Amino acid sequence: MRIERADGWISLEVCDDGVGFELLERVGNGTGIGSMRERTELLGGTLDLVSRPGGGTAISVRFPANGTPA
Repeated sequence: MRIERADGWISLEVCDDGVGFELLERVGNGTGIGSMRERTELLGGTLDLVSRPGGGTAISVRFPANGTPA
C-alpha cells in the first residue's frame, strides 16, 4: 500500500499477490468496484484496477487533495 500527496493530488495504490480475478466477470456482480469508482469520480478523481487470475490485483486511485472536483 502506498499513499502520496503531491502537486495538489492524493494518490493511493494497493497491490497484492493474491489469486486475482477476471475483471469483466466482476463488473456488475456487486457493489465493491462500482462503488469505489463512483466515489472516486465524485471527488474528481480516477480509479484504475488491474487484475488477472493467478497474478494478483492492483488498484490505483488519484483525486484532488482538497476534495473538490478538478
